[in-house]
Amino acid sequence: MCPHTYKRIHMNDDKNPLSWNSDVWLFAIGMAFIGGVANIVAKLQRPRAKPYCFLEMLAELVVSSAVGTVSFMAIYSFDVPIGAAYAGGCAAGHMGTRLLFLAENYVTRKFDHD
Repeated sequence: MCPHTYKRIHMNDDKNPLSWNSDVWLFAIGMAFIGGVANIVAKLQRPRAKPYCFLEMLAELVVSSAVGTVSFMAIYSFDVPIGAAYAGGCAAGHMGTRLLFLAENYVTRKFDHD
């Protein structure tokens, strides 16, 4: 087997999330959190039928942070530069709750036979 092929298939230690230092984790979670904050700010500027409660905002930030961090880890594992992976995590954090909302609507329509 060619050494270059082995290097390409084999994950480097810096791609292993268990070997990352706290700076990488904090920045990844922070970028995903910022994506969630941008989504909340955009929602607050739109008129809504019901008021936006604090618990809903908190849940949206938690989901955005989780989705963005997982997306960062997935993007970074494909040998993408770390800056692009952070940007992808931020964008995924911004879209994270929207994806869950679309999935919830799909499941509701699929199983709601009223």
